[in-house]
Amino acid sequence: MQEFDASMRHGVAQARAQAATPHAIGAFMAAAFAVAALVARPYRHSAAPLASAHVAPAAPVAASPAASSATAQVGGGRAVLLASVSAAQASSPTAGLTQFGEMLAYVQYKVMQAMTLPTWGKILTVMAVALPILALGSGALCAITGEKPLAAVKRCYFILNNVPGADIAGEEDVRAAVLLNTMYIVGLLTFAVLIGVLGDDIGSAVEAARLGNTRVPERNHTVVLGHNRQLIEVLRQVAVVRADRGAAAFPGQLVVLSERDRAELEAELLEALGPAAAAAVVTRQGSPLKVADLQRVSAGHARTVILMAPDEEGGGGGEGAEAEAAEAEEGGSAHVLSAEAQQAVALAALHHLRQAALEAPGGSGLKGGAAQTVVVQQDSALDLLAHAWGTSEGAGASRLVASVSHLNNLARLQAQCAAQPGLSAVISCIMQQQPGLPEFYVQRVPEVVGLTYGETRRLFPRAVLAGFYDPRRAVVDRGAGVAGGSNAHLSAEERLDAEAAAVVLNPPDSSIILDRHSLILLADKSDDIKPLSPAAAARARAHHQQQQQQAAANSAAKASAKSAAQKAAAATIAGSRGAGAEAAVWGEWSEAAAGVPIKVVVLAFDGQSPEDLLEALADYCPAGSQAVVVAAEDSEAARGTQRSREEQAQLRTSTVAGDPRSRAGLSAAGVQGADAVILTGLDGVSSDQADAQALATLLQLQALMPHHNQLHRHFARQSGAGGGGGGGGGGSSNGGPSSGGVRPLHVVCGVADPRTREIMQSLVRVRGGGGGAGAGVGGAAAGRPLSLDIINADEMLAGVLTQVAAEPRLSGVFHELSSAEGVEVYMRTPGALGLPLGAPIAWDTIQDSGRAHNVTVIGVVRGSGVRAGAAAAPDDGPLVELGVPPGKAPALTLQPGDKLVVLAEEAR
Repeated sequence: MQEFDASMRHGVAQARAQAATPHAIGAFMAAAFAVAALVARPYRHSAAPLASAHVAPAAPVAASPAASSATAQVGGGRAVLLASVSAAQASSPTAGLTQFGEMLAYVQYKVMQAMTLPTWGKILTVMAVALPILALGSGALCAITGEKPLAAVKRCYFILNNVPGADIAGEEDVRAAVLLNTMYIVGLLTFAVLIGVLGDDIGSAVEAARLGNTRVPERNHTVVLGHNRQLIEVLRQVAVVRADRGAAAFPGQLVVLSERDRAELEAELLEALGPAAAAAVVTRQGSPLKVADLQRVSAGHARTVILMAPDEEGGGGGEGAEAEAAEAEEGGSAHVLSAEAQQAVALAALHHLRQAALEAPGGSGLKGGAAQTVVVQQDSALDLLAHAWGTSEGAGASRLVASVSHLNNLARLQAQCAAQPGLSAVISCIMQQQPGLPEFYVQRVPEVVGLTYGETRRLFPRAVLAGFYDPRRAVVDRGAGVAGGSNAHLSAEERLDAEAAAVVLNPPDSSIILDRHSLILLADKSDDIKPLSPAAAARARAHHQQQQQQAAANSAAKASAKSAAQKAAAATIAGSRGAGAEAAVWGEWSEAAAGVPIKVVVLAFDGQSPEDLLEALADYCPAGSQAVVVAAEDSEAARGTQRSREEQAQLRTSTVAGDPRSRAGLSAAGVQGADAVILTGLDGVSSDQADAQALATLLQLQALMPHHNQLHRHFARQSGAGGGGGGGGGGSSNGGPSSGGVRPLHVVCGVADPRTREIMQSLVRVRGGGGGAGAGVGGAAAGRPLSLDIINADEMLAGVLTQVAAEPRLSGVFHELSSAEGVEVYMRTPGALGLPLGAPIAWDTIQDSGRAHNVTVIGVVRGSGVRAGAAAAPDDGPLVELGVPPGKAPALTLQPGDKLVVLAEEAR
């Protein structure tokens, strides 16, 4: 009570000091100071001992001898000493200012503490300050104007919070006007503090939502773990899959967990995907190796999980792997987990989280839903991964699907492109998800059970039936988590072979569709894979039976018509050969020239022996073809390998010791008379350097190409040397080489940057005469033209990974298409299938013609680069049209240079 009385007296003294202020305003300010003194009361209790202890050593110096004797008489004298010190402080003229400063410091300290509270705490603090001010102001207004308390409170509240309609200008009482203006100013400060507090909290919340690392409380969503250079393309193609297949393909929110800084990753997504697509992706920073980071993205509750390969595999040893190795070296430790070990640790943690989610009280929703699909992008064997995954059974459990990074074997694809120019565009359209292009669907259709394959393919007017999926054909079970047990003893290749064994592509028309079969259809969207009605199916079956009955009677007429069509097609192609090189821009290839040996120059930039590529060339090139490997001196590739006589008869190999980056090395290999040049051995360098090397090689090849009046020298020399150049020009089959009869030199390379690809295409277009006025500069158009097959491995791998994640059974389809054995993608001329040129042909007729030649036609490649009937334009690449042509009555008009895309077991 003494402390309270002293505080009140101090406040009243301060009020009296303001002699010019009216009595009511003085009372208001005095009360405010009293409240401030009471707020400082706890601080005074804690500060007094400190002050006493602080001045205790100095007290004896200031004390008088009389005081010292008095202290001695008391016997200890400490109480008397403290009392004398307090009296000295009280009589000091600066004592009031010191106490007031301490009080303000304490109040500031408490305000700073309040600012660390949550938003609701800050609002309550502002209200705790505003309510006493409102009460004091209302009391003062009542005393001045005599208003009723409720009216005074409402009036002060309106002024304090600047409520529209409140007015001070009309106040006649000066004292009331001063009081209300003071309330208004205090209200402005209070409102400013409130807005500042809320604005700061909202800004912090937005920043935390944008760049924070909080938990993602999603369920049945899609999670991408890890980061490599295919991540952006995977996210881009996920959006396309969702548009074509529906949200069920990749359900829920799309979440990415990456070790990269979140701000950098967000900026990369914004630049690559655009604002709308980037906003649909939630990112979190963390490692797939840490359980806490996996929990942050709710990986155990996800429906689909894509585990990206580490940089050393998925990115080809990119910057992330180099930084990690450098960091390990600086830290004195060179121990870094292998890619397989990293993914095994992530899978083990993911499997544990999934089981925990299923057993949790809220896991009933997960158990009742579909199984969690986990897709792993990797190159190594799956032994460790399979053991890490363990076993899981029951509804909602996880299934492990392996998606090898090199499903589409790059060496085989390069060899196919060398033998069939333009094939890379076809493979790219099949492997990738692109708007407007069809993709494979695996769908069970009960309506067709019991029908033959030939009857079934007629029931899908908007889709191409490519085969069926038979789970019993798999030689082994498909891994842990799937009924049948575990196959951890199998390697990755054996496991994929087991998946491919269940895929039957291009089967005979007599095959019966069983209840366990799922159809493999090529369609643009999911609505296109619906079959015709049962009545239409019955009509189709009756129609098919009638056709079978008439087949014997019409066999002679059909054979005659087929022979005439083949002769007409051959005549048309022969005429196009003599007309000029325009129809051969993308590499003229026909059945007549298919058996002629070709010459392929292989540029091995890394010096490693390209054994896989040479084996693939032996499979796809005609017998007697030649492969010349150019590599640096003393390298493994320059030394060559021993090959048997049979292998040499199929593909004659030779080596040239020289720098593949120099013009001398290219000239020594005889690129002027070659049919194709393949760039290989650039996997170990960065993508920018690899793209630059491809562009530089293209410029060197253009500079080395002979003038049209010198073509006969190179091809004559090649023929005389037995170099297999007859196929390279097609000129041998036409009776003599000429600028119109020699095919362009076909360059097969890998380029990642689309801008570099555009530059290379523009250079080839100018060289071929499609570049307008610039084509004739320096006589460039007069030399031998070039054509390109540019392979973007990142886009293809991302496409395979995305499609397998959406439909796991497609892993067997893509493995079958990229394997050395079985069904692959080829191109056929219309004449090879007995189809005429220049006239519309019904799609069913094209399909029937393909089935008669044991192939399945899935599309067409336009040799001129433009659609039939469209205006000609400078070529940017072969135009690929996959799937059923548009229109109610689908039909194709084939032109010279067009090739049909087919699924077949052999190249010829």
